[in-house]
Amino acid sequence: MAFRVRTVRSLDEFGTALGAIGHYFGWAPTEDDAIRFSSLLPFERMHAVVDDGSIVAAAGGSPSSSPFRGERCRAPESPSSASCRPIAAAGCSAG
Repeated sequence: MAFRVRTVRSLDEFGTALGAIGHYFGWAPTEDDAIRFSSLLPFERMHAVVDDGSIVAAAGGSPSSSPFRGERCRAPESPSSASCRPIAAAGCSAG
């Protein structure tokens, strides 16, 4: 069994990838959710696991320069000096 891992290519794929992560929390993202999250997590940072043409798992991480809570994240000199942190998430929708 071979899986293909690649970045998402469209808002639809991004939403499906978010769903693979969100199902752990009982969350099915809407198109509006996908639009909102794509501003924090660019397509090139969201990776999808594709099996037979369907996204079955995903992982993504926001860049350290992503806006978060109205501030810009910066790489801290020490972990305690940062006011915000990049976000990472992973999930699998295959049962």
